[in-house]
Amino acid sequence: MTTPSADHPSRFHRHAAFRAWMAALALTGCMAAIPAHAEDAAAAPLPTACATAGYIVAFQGIGGPSDAFDPRWTESMKNAGGTLVVDEVPARIYEGPENWGRVTVVRWPCFEQAEATWKALPSPSQAQPDVRLHTAALYRGSSYPPFPDSLLRLPPNCTVPAYFMAMNTTFDEARYAVYREAMRKTQYVQQLGSTTLFSGAPVAQLASWPAATAASMTRWACKESFHLFYYDKTYVEQIKPLRAGAIDYRILGFDDANRPR
Repeated sequence: MTTPSADHPSRFHRHAAFRAWMAALALTGCMAAIPAHAEDAAAAPLPTACATAGYIVAFQGIGGPSDAFDPRWTESMKNAGGTLVVDEVPARIYEGPENWGRVTVVRWPCFEQAEATWKALPSPSQAQPDVRLHTAALYRGSSYPPFPDSLLRLPPNCTVPAYFMAMNTTFDEARYAVYREAMRKTQYVQQLGSTTLFSGAPVAQLASWPAATAASMTRWACKESFHLFYYDKTYVEQIKPLRAGAIDYRILGFDDANRPR
């Protein structure tokens, strides 16, 4: 990733979102931990039209009471112009270990905004006594075309959206490709009102992000629509076994996406 020139640091101070971000970091005591290139990252003007959204995904408060969640990290993301998608301990673990801490996903309308905020994050190698952050990654939003409403097959009273995150570490890419192709052909998840926010390998990650691990986040029309897919007899007996031994999946569910943020 190319770092812009540092010839014009004054442009950084005209960026309102980053003035708020710097103020928030000053309150947390992490101002000294900002990388030297953070000002350069904000120097380029934001585009007038955004091709894709941007997301920062963070896992916080993992490792015991000493790593208790500090809400000031989330507030600093919001002060930098981000909108919270989820900010909570998963409501349900469908696959993977149970010991998840708080998961925060923040969205910016433009990927460039998320990227500039990412570049101002403190380095994980530097002391962060007041803002506990286990690991984080930067994602470019997906740009799949919307699925036609006329083809949706939603369950009754499907009115409360829910978010689901899948993290996967691949061991056998060829075998996993067979599973992905089977999923693509069914279009079952699209028919049940699933929209992909981001997916795949991150654009950038902190050193503590698990190696060879990708993530995806989907928004479903309701929790029940996800259950229709996940517990479907055909999926369980014919499609899901295709990924056995090829990939390690962790699937997290976040309920009640309509609550105020």
